[in-house]
Amino acid sequence: MSFNKKLKELQEEIIASLCGINEFPDGLLPHTVYVEEEGENSLKVGNSVYKTYSLIKIFPDGECILEDPETGIEEKRDLREINIDWLITIWDYYMDLSGVKEPKPEKKELYAFLYPLESFERNVSDDEIVGGWADGSVEKLTPDEFAEKINDEEFDEKNNWVRFIEM
Repeated sequence: MSFNKKLKELQEEIIASLCGINEFPDGLLPHTVYVEEEGENSLKVGNSVYKTYSLIKIFPDGECILEDPETGIEEKRDLREINIDWLITIWDYYMDLSGVKEPKPEKKELYAFLYPLESFERNVSDDEIVGGWADGSVEKLTPDEFAEKINDEEFDEKNNWVRFIEM
C-alpha cells in the first residue's frame, strides 16, 4: 500500500472520529487550523501556502465552519481541506479535554493451525478451525514451532491441512 493511500485512510479515520463526537467539551472550539491554498501569496513563492482559519463547528457529515481571522467571514467547508496535522491536534485536544482514552490496538499474532484431513474439509472457515483447536482436534503452533516440526520431519502432511490465522 502506498504512503499516500495510508495517509488518506488515516485522514478518513480521524475525520470519522471527529464527526462522531456527540458533545464537544468547552474550550475545544474555536481552534486554529491551517488549510493549504493557492492564492496571491502562492504566486510569489511559487507553490501553495497555508492559510490560518478558526475551526468554529464540526458537522456529522464531515463539513465544518471555518472563520477567516483576517476578514471575520465564516464559510462552510470540508474537514478534508484542513491539514492532517491539525486534525490530529484537534483530536488529541478533544481526548485531553474529554478524559476519553483511546483503545489500545490489539496486537495480533500469526499461528499455524494443523487440522486433520479426516475431520475437516480443506476450505473450512477460520472460525471452524479455531473451534477445533478449542475442542482439542486441531493443533495450534507459532510459526517457529511449525518450522521446527517440519525441519525435524515431525509434520504429517499426508493427514493434516495447514492454515495460518492471525489472532
